[in-house]
Amino acid sequence: MILTTFAPVVTGIGLAISDALATTPEGRPDRVCLLVPGTVAADECDCGQLALTIVRKYGSDNFPVEASRDESTPGCPPPILCAVVTVSLLRCVPNPDEDGSSPSCAVLQAAAVNQDIDDATIRRTLYCHLAELARTDVVVGYTIGATSSTGPEGGCGGSETTIIIGVNSCGCV
Repeated sequence: MILTTFAPVVTGIGLAISDALATTPEGRPDRVCLLVPGTVAADECDCGQLALTIVRKYGSDNFPVEASRDESTPGCPPPILCAVVTVSLLRCVPNPDEDGSSPSCAVLQAAAVNQDIDDATIRRTLYCHLAELARTDVVVGYTIGATSSTGPEGGCGGSETTIIIGVNSCGCV
């Protein structure tokens, strides 16, 4: 029996992103979690955390559209298994100083520029890595969704990018 899992694909994506971030001004984050269960927490951001999580899985007859048939009925499952994955990057963000004064606009702009570079690096890496996975038939389809800003919370802020990847579900066994 062939078991379809996403862990090797997602961790490979995480490694590619981690390597690409090493070339940015902020560098590779200190904390790299290639696959975490559930929601990504910023509890130990430590001024840098890359984390990937599988948010949801579903069957599809036509990637990335969710199948409408009930997979629990007798017969074969949809031919494609899809996973919705969140790529989260957190960095230190400027905070008020010990006197409660807000960071200067120049400091805020520098942080925003670095986040923009990080976001562009992640998206470019996703496009290149996922295209290669599709070319080699590791995935049967992929979509790269929006990148949204997160935070600041607890001195950390950053972005989340959502992707959907589809693999062959291997049909009936």
